[in-house]
Amino acid sequence: MTSKPASLPLVSIVIVSWNAREYLAECLQSLTDKVYAGPMETIVVDNASSDGSAEMVRTRFPGVQLVCNDQNLGFAKSNNVGIRLARGDYLALVNSDVHVLDGCIDTLVAYCESDRKAGIVGPRIIGRDGLQQASCR
Repeated sequence: MTSKPASLPLVSIVIVSWNAREYLAECLQSLTDKVYAGPMETIVVDNASSDGSAEMVRTRFPGVQLVCNDQNLGFAKSNNVGIRLARGDYLALVNSDVHVLDGCIDTLVAYCESDRKAGIVGPRIIGRDGLQQASCR
């Protein structure tokens, strides 16, 4: 694994959210050291939600860096806001309705570390029904 100072994350997770408070809470709860055992930071970019999402992040997840946009900038532009703040060598763009499974980020980072030609990787996506979902079209 890449050697980084203890204060810097190796993985930066960026989550864009808009009026998805309950999904976002579940997503953030899933981001434990069982998902990735190394240094990690989480950045939530809220697109002017009106459902209390930002307040929930502030109170329940104080270690998460929260950016509150004044308006809904859209998914791509908001991801760019989070990416600019990210300090990790690896970047994970995670949708707010995702429950990240144990070992997921560990596996992705290990693959990237073992194959330096890989520029992008993606996990297998499993729906709430337990079935694999297509992640490309």
